[in-house]
Amino acid sequence: MPTSGPDDQKIVSLNAVRQRRTDDLLSGSIPLTSLLYRRRDRIAANLLVSDVLTTYMSGSGIGPAGVMVMLGIAEDARVRDLTAEQRGQITDAIAATSGR
Repeated sequence: MPTSGPDDQKIVSLNAVRQRRTDDLLSGSIPLTSLLYRRRDRIAANLLVSDVLTTYMSGSGIGPAGVMVMLGIAEDARVRDLTAEQRGQITDAIAATSGR
């Protein structure tokens, strides 16, 4: 039976750091525009748009899927896939629906 070595511990540790960072980004405490425009932050760029919308649209009448359909954003789109126009439209849609 193989034993876990330092490399295995590093992988587990890196995964935990990534998960904590993802949780922080999806906590809603970071301004939406900051999150959408973090091009150099790989974790932020890899977030699913649906997860971001779910975080920032809590309590609004229209759901994340509705916004994504209206803006022509694919179901599996990531933040890095958004055009500048879509980023602006998302910001406007959230401001209009949830008062943020």
